[in-house]
Amino acid sequence: MKKILLTFILSIFILNCSDTNHKDQELELKRKELELKEKELEIKMKETKSIEIVSKTKIDNNIELSNNENLIGKWFVPHAAFIKIEFKRNGTFIFNDFNSNLNSEEILKGNFELNNGDLFLLYDNKPKQKFNFYKGENGDLNYYIKKGSDYYFVKSEF
Repeated sequence: MKKILLTFILSIFILNCSDTNHKDQELELKRKELELKEKELEIKMKETKSIEIVSKTKIDNNIELSNNENLIGKWFVPHAAFIKIEFKRNGTFIFNDFNSNLNSEEILKGNFELNNGDLFLLYDNKPKQKFNFYKGENGDLNYYIKKGSDYYFVKSEF
């Protein structure tokens, strides 16, 4: 009888220990699962912040590249300084260009439109022309105007 009682008590003790171990294992698994979910959440938050930064940068660039104030002034082609263009606040421009067909300089006038880096020259006497207006990269804060390999303008300080 003592043996049976002792075996019974020992069985209950072993079952209890086993149950405690099982609960400890369960708790450990839940803790690890929670850690993984926290890491996933951190990664998603970083991705969201990156997307927000990229989106804000694009919006800022769109505003900068649509702002006529960044365009207003005198521009010239460095290797051909006689080719120049002046943009005025009233939305007009004067373009001193070289006409290769006539082999002479010509003065062109008209209005301009700037929208997200697309610069359109609406000439008084010829079809409109599209140029790219953009900002330098890697710390270069200057703006530039370009059209293919034909034109590359920088802003004049004078």
